[in-house]
Amino acid sequence: MAADEKKETQIRTCLARVEEILRHEMEFGTVTIIVQNGIPIQIDKTEKQRFS
Repeated sequence: MAADEKKETQIRTCLARVEEILRHEMEFGTVTIIVQNGIPIQIDKTEKQRFS
């Protein structure tokens, strides 16, 4: 697999995971994507729980 194809695959995988987090796992919080050399390498999520 060429380097550009690998990078594109990693980006698509990262975006799909972020979409999954936003749609199904988190109501309030922060999602941070860590990038090195233009390639996402890590996703951090911090969820806030609010009590009314």
